[in-house]
Amino acid sequence: MTATVNLVIMAHDRTRSVRSLYDKLIKATPILGIFGHRQVGKTTFINQVTEHYVTFDSQSIRKLAEADPEAFVDSLKCMPFGVDECQTVPELFPALKEKVRTRKMPGQFILSGSVRFTSRRAIRESLAGRMMFFELGPLVISELDQRPLSDFFIEILGQKSFHENSFHDLDSVELKRRLKSIDLYLEKGGLPGICFLREQRLMSERLDDLLRLMLDRDLRLVHETRLSLELLMSYLKMIATFSWQGYSYTDVKKELGISAVTQKALLYALESIFLIRRIPIYGGSKGEIILLEDQFEELVLAEQPYSTDLQLTSLAFRNLRAQFQYRLGSQLVVRSYWTRNNARIPLVLASSGRCLGIIVIDSDEPTTSQLRAADSLLKAEMNSKVLILSKSLKKSKMINPRIAVVPLANAV
Repeated sequence: MTATVNLVIMAHDRTRSVRSLYDKLIKATPILGIFGHRQVGKTTFINQVTEHYVTFDSQSIRKLAEADPEAFVDSLKCMPFGVDECQTVPELFPALKEKVRTRKMPGQFILSGSVRFTSRRAIRESLAGRMMFFELGPLVISELDQRPLSDFFIEILGQKSFHENSFHDLDSVELKRRLKSIDLYLEKGGLPGICFLREQRLMSERLDDLLRLMLDRDLRLVHETRLSLELLMSYLKMIATFSWQGYSYTDVKKELGISAVTQKALLYALESIFLIRRIPIYGGSKGEIILLEDQFEELVLAEQPYSTDLQLTSLAFRNLRAQFQYRLGSQLVVRSYWTRNNARIPLVLASSGRCLGIIVIDSDEPTTSQLRAADSLLKAEMNSKVLILSKSLKKSKMINPRIAVVPLANAV
């Protein structure tokens, strides 16, 4: 038990890659929002950037704010002052609006929460134009290794075509170290309150408690469903099991008896509490892929384990998005390319007029069908390239100026 506690304490000392973005935004806005999945590290991050902090998970603090929001806001005199789980007290936001209207200076309040503000009307309307925000995701591999956040995908996406200097391969020692980190991430994910525990049973129990809290408390802040907690858990497991096959309203209705209308409301709510990410499908087929926020969540909830290639694809997605989200001005659109002829590129990144398809494999060489899918995307999208990330490959190689095979370890 002592060893486990020590590991969790070590997690609290880790520097998050979003810190540089925070340092810029806190100087530009009176209210800065930090949002994300429960247990993703928001409270720890706030404690790293300010000494002044309260949480509405405390019932006594929450009652003070509900009883007299104006007096409560007036009592928060030190700047910046952090308020955690702020979405649970919507009465607070008009008072915050008035405070920053009369006291015009940046860096007054840091608000954190596990529910997307745009999903709660009272909060959204009160703070429109008065708050900037960012999302904090689970730890990524570079953060677990305590390395600087890579800009691999940003650089590759920005290139018109591949060339000899596009890739910088790792030496054998670093490659071995990162492959070990990839294997660990596949097994444990990146939720700080879970991934540092040693025992799989403890990890699973902690995750089960966390998911039940999110479904029974946070989700109902967004959507007042009458569905039982057990049915919601079954729904989440079904989403996890069939993620990469594409979401099917019909299959859910048949299996669980949940209507399409209710499913749409639930998906909106699950996205609003940062439990799922939606990736639209295009290219001839329509629909969407729905992924769980964390790798360990996917591992535990998926009753039919994915292929290794798709597990690695999930890992690549969860790690690459941080490279864009945590840098100011880096905009990214993520889609999945499926044609009616069954050509599939699981991830397609688009930014600033450029397009990058990503296929992730466990073997050294892509299959013929994967290369055909790459050719299909290149014909469909101008200014596009396809990057095939291989877990087992040690050195990068170009197939042609628009298709390359690169070690996955290089990218994360």
